[in-house]
Amino acid sequence: MRMPIPRWRERLPRAGVLLVILFIVHVVLKIALFPRLANAPLVGDEASYLDGARALSNLVRDLSTFGPVNVSELQRSLVGSGWFMPGISILLTPLFVVDPDASLAMIRGYLGVVSSLLLILAVQSVRRVLGDLYAGVVLVSPGLVPMWLIFSYTAYGDLCAGLLILLFVTHLIEIIRQLRVGISPSWQQGVRLGLLATAALYLRSSTSVLIIGMFIVVGAAALLMLRGRERRRGVLHLIVAAVVLVAILLPWSVFASQTLGGRVVTTTSVPIVLANTFGERDRICFGECDPGSTIWFNPLRYSREVA
Repeated sequence: MRMPIPRWRERLPRAGVLLVILFIVHVVLKIALFPRLANAPLVGDEASYLDGARALSNLVRDLSTFGPVNVSELQRSLVGSGWFMPGISILLTPLFVVDPDASLAMIRGYLGVVSSLLLILAVQSVRRVLGDLYAGVVLVSPGLVPMWLIFSYTAYGDLCAGLLILLFVTHLIEIIRQLRVGISPSWQQGVRLGLLATAALYLRSSTSVLIIGMFIVVGAAALLMLRGRERRRGVLHLIVAAVVLVAILLPWSVFASQTLGGRVVTTTSVPIVLANTFGERDRICFGECDPGSTIWFNPLRYSREVA
């Protein structure tokens, strides 16, 4: 016997309409918060990311006019001390190509729009792979969380990297579902997987641990779940994903290595964080640390003097 549908459920709008309403609320909240954040001063690493974006926009202009490339500016402003991946700088480059003197309000507005567009892509991916309920969850949290909305206007890579990781994971779930029924991933899926992994890695180097782990998991799943020709195709297309990742990461690794004078895979501030957190205080500097410096630059100066 079929159970009758409660009237209150019949009155609810369709899932797609609810998702649209949630996204509209997200946009309204962001617009309401923007006046308070539009001219908020740059904090911490934001200045470095903006300097890198300006250097990249100058590179685009130099290449478009067939002029000499200012390599020293790229080394100084983009690589710097080797702490940051260039993802946010790349993301901001189109803005500075169009408007080299973009105001702080313009920069924060641009970042707010980009983060919302990434949220839409993430929600669409989650809805397609996991269904309406999980898509709604993503729109509510983080999409309606005030602190997340505020952070979406900042020039830090964490938030965008998180959304890209969500896209990466949902794509992996889709591939693993195929593997369970004996179907290997296509080469297009391999390329997409590599692009998502690289984009997240360019925004935050710390995502490398998760990305490598997920590649190992899906590779093992392909070997165990597929047979014969499908297994060979599956492994080959996962290798394509890895090749895409390495090919796009390689130019940055080579340039950073040449700039810093050592082998660099990804630029990161993790060693400095570990030194400040767990290191011996009397070894961070030679003698007394410079009182005018910060906990970040003291270990940097020490390491350069030791080198």
